[in-house]
Amino acid sequence: MRKDDKNDTAANLGTLVLEQGEQGFRMYADVLPVMIWIAFPDGWIDFVNNQYAAWMGYSRERLQGEGWVISLHPEDADRCGARWRHSLDTGEPYYIEIRCRHASDEYRWIAVTANAIRDAEGKIMRWVGIVMDVHDRYVAQAALAASESRYRLYAEATREGIWFWDMRTNRVDWSPRMYEIAGLAPGAFGDTFEGFFARVHPDDREGMNRALADHLERGEPYRYEYRFRMESGEYRQFMSHGLVERDAQGGPVCMAGGVQDLTEQKKAEALLQERLQIIEQQAAAIRELSTPIIEVWEGVLSMPLLGTIDSDRAERMMSVLLDAVVARQCRYTIVDLTGVSAMDSATAEHVGRLLSAVALLGARGIVVGIKPEVARTMIALDIDLSRVKMLANLREALLFVMREDRAQRAKGG
Repeated sequence: MRKDDKNDTAANLGTLVLEQGEQGFRMYADVLPVMIWIAFPDGWIDFVNNQYAAWMGYSRERLQGEGWVISLHPEDADRCGARWRHSLDTGEPYYIEIRCRHASDEYRWIAVTANAIRDAEGKIMRWVGIVMDVHDRYVAQAALAASESRYRLYAEATREGIWFWDMRTNRVDWSPRMYEIAGLAPGAFGDTFEGFFARVHPDDREGMNRALADHLERGEPYRYEYRFRMESGEYRQFMSHGLVERDAQGGPVCMAGGVQDLTEQKKAEALLQERLQIIEQQAAAIRELSTPIIEVWEGVLSMPLLGTIDSDRAERMMSVLLDAVVARQCRYTIVDLTGVSAMDSATAEHVGRLLSAVALLGARGIVVGIKPEVARTMIALDIDLSRVKMLANLREALLFVMREDRAQRAKGG
């Protein structure tokens, strides 16, 4: 997972805090398979979830406040504290990779990221953070760095482009996959760092130099997103990561790493954002309709449920939805319960029958925005939801559909 991905995740969790309220979010956080914490604006931690406490091997109470520092590796404590103070002073997103003592008494590498939750005036109300165990990745990187040949073999087996930079001669070597990603013929950039750097977008060069300096001088992991100019003049979005190898005196000798082309991913994210904006506009326009059906994507229908649903309306909803599933060859149907704060047993049965009918037509049912009270009603009625995907909101549903479609295309290709 990239640094930006983690920051996006922390930002999304912050949005959930605002949407659900802190108390509701804490209940939600305890069932997530990731470690989550919440802090006051001054950095004082007042909540850690079950997964966080279990990983650390301490009680929640022991880890609150500044109690979490007891697990820090002594060599990482100053760096961690300085980075956290910088974020508290500036409000910038926090990201660091450090070693912490696990419940097994072993020091393991973890990635910690946090984003500030702000009020309407921009004042920081809380910090929401996530912690991920990345120890296995560090072990893998060390093993790969020990053998250049094995590293190259691994790289060619993946879809990453691989680069090798000899700092003594300033020569840069690329794998065939790297040339393929960059759209260049072998030797087109002169096989030097300067030749490569000249193709980096001017606005991204300072950041790349800073990321390399952080890695070489302070040991920070090297990961950087940048735009790279192809032979055609087009710029594509790349993400590069790497690891330095040092001599016996500690001086840098060479670096090796990989590159991913994120261009299509960035386009998909932009398209998703555009779709979400369209959905919001359409949802507002049809809010008063009794049977709103929105085609949010090709083959993906959404039905937001609002207000009271009686028997007559439920029958109309089923008729309209099933007709739309057949007519548009729908693969996924999203039932959005965000606007339903409470649901009686009759309405819950209507929704259950609706999802069952959709499944019989071969479409995957997805339910989003379900409130705890609604969930309890559906469980009490023993409604079969085994074939239904339950997600937090419409954005998560669209991301799920994108992943499923991508996986299906990969199987087919």
